[in-house]
Amino acid sequence: MWRRLSAGESIDFDGKHVRVKGAKNFHEPVQKPYPPLYFGGSSDAAHEIAAEHVDTYLTWGEPPEAVAKKFADVRERATRRGRTLRFGVRLHVIVRETNEEAWAAADSLISRLTDEDIAQSQQNFAKMDSVGQRRMAELHGGRRDKLETSPNLWAGVGLTVTVRRFARTKYRARRLVAVLARRIRGRVEPAAEDACRCCAKC
Repeated sequence: MWRRLSAGESIDFDGKHVRVKGAKNFHEPVQKPYPPLYFGGSSDAAHEIAAEHVDTYLTWGEPPEAVAKKFADVRERATRRGRTLRFGVRLHVIVRETNEEAWAAADSLISRLTDEDIAQSQQNFAKMDSVGQRRMAELHGGRRDKLETSPNLWAGVGLTVTVRRFARTKYRARRLVAVLARRIRGRVEPAAEDACRCCAKC
């Protein structure tokens, strides 16, 4: 339905969740014949949807062997349908001059989380029916000493996303990326405006 709308067709559709009559997209897409579809999911149902409908299948940053297995499964399902997909992995990159500095920066991102914060978030995650979330939780079990799930692959960013303290640290991470990008582009010296303003403790 979405592809037909993007192609300029007027359509009728009577499905389980969506019902439309004479639907039409009045804004012609820039990409031709339609904008590419990106989609991620770790369940069997998600792999089927990806193989049937999407252009690029995405996954979280699991260990390489797990990612390779997921990609192979989705690729095989798509091949059976005569389709070819692209693939992508979502990763958060921490850049420092040395490995030691990078790991110290990673540790600082979760330094304000208490064990109680982590335990509460893990309990909340356990109630979800998300296969992807379950797979990520199983990699470290909510333990700080198990967050390096593969060499130089750190799962700390997904340790908890429900605590306000961690929301502040995520802001600091985004600010760091913006500052780093600006310095790389301009090769300028650090300025006072680069200081993080998310809280008084930075």
